[in-house]
Amino acid sequence: MHGQEFTGNTAEFLIQEENVMQRYWMEIKPVQGNLLAHRQFGITAFNQEDALAILRSRIGVEFDVIQCNEGIDVSTLDKAHVLPNIGNVFPRGIWFPSGY
Repeated sequence: MHGQEFTGNTAEFLIQEENVMQRYWMEIKPVQGNLLAHRQFGITAFNQEDALAILRSRIGVEFDVIQCNEGIDVSTLDKAHVLPNIGNVFPRGIWFPSGY
């Protein structure tokens, strides 16, 4: 179906590859000299490149990615610290920490 024209079927539209978003859990390290309060982020994006673009546009400092997990199940994240502090995980954007 990838690359085919949309025929009007809502179910078909929802399963097209380019419309499926994933949840990412990223651990980053700021480049030397940059201060950053948070080093772990939860992001919903179309792909890893999109997730990195969202993160770069929101935090405003250079960073190196230490770890990037795609398709993260939010229920497996830290129940004491992360889960109480997440935003909406469904729309495209940063959901942990909330406020970005």
